[in-house]
Amino acid sequence: MQVEQRDFSLDDIFSHLAVLDILKSKDKDVQLLFNLHPNTPIYVRGDVLRINQILLNFLSNAIKFTIDGYIIISIEETARSTHLTIQGGGYRYRHDASGGR
Repeated sequence: MQVEQRDFSLDDIFSHLAVLDILKSKDKDVQLLFNLHPNTPIYVRGDVLRINQILLNFLSNAIKFTIDGYIIISIEETARSTHLTIQGGGYRYRHDASGGR
């Protein structure tokens, strides 16, 4: 498997997920929130297709298991890795992605 490495905007990913959230959660009272920590750059380097697939899968599961309230997608950059957390309504995923930007 070849992993693509290119620059992309986290804002673009968030916008894409927001549109999909509207379609998937239309029958529920669930609000999607994004939390980009101040130390996280807007532009990152990686495989945007795979990152979108992972986030969409996590978001779909969060919508499925959250009856009402909110879902928060948080991204935080540290010195060694990027931390992705999706939580809401008692549902929580955390994914640590090690590697360079």
